[in-house]
Amino acid sequence: MTDAAIGDHLLNKTATVTTPKWEPDGQGGDLETLMIHPTDPTIAIRYYAASARDLIVAARDDEQIQYIAYIRPTAKIVRDDRLFMDDKRFDVVAALKPSKAHHIKLQLAEVHGVYLVAQTKAGFTIHTKDDDGNLTALEVKN
Repeated sequence: MTDAAIGDHLLNKTATVTTPKWEPDGQGGDLETLMIHPTDPTIAIRYYAASARDLIVAARDDEQIQYIAYIRPTAKIVRDDRLFMDDKRFDVVAALKPSKAHHIKLQLAEVHGVYLVAQTKAGFTIHTKDDDGNLTALEVKN
């Protein structure tokens, strides 16, 4: 199966992919840091609002999703990876592989507050705003 199996012309967006790493914070909790995805730092993707049927399927597993996306079958994207595109952050809720491997279907949950993703030489910077309007920047390095 080749990368073109899904139809590259349909994959009209590019997403920056990160994977979370959890470490103890020294106070009984965990601290999440994001790292550039080890095998797929960027992917071609197509996403759209989830249909009623997709929402029903996700609800069976008690998952909250808003979007569905399609990517090439060679991508190594898994649950909890983070996608950044169109100045938004999406968490991968599930990566579903069909019986014929010409694509991977992703269930995505949008995380609000991200308003800019900027590429840098060392990786990229994610600029966010909290509910009070405070600005923060998170650097993600290669």
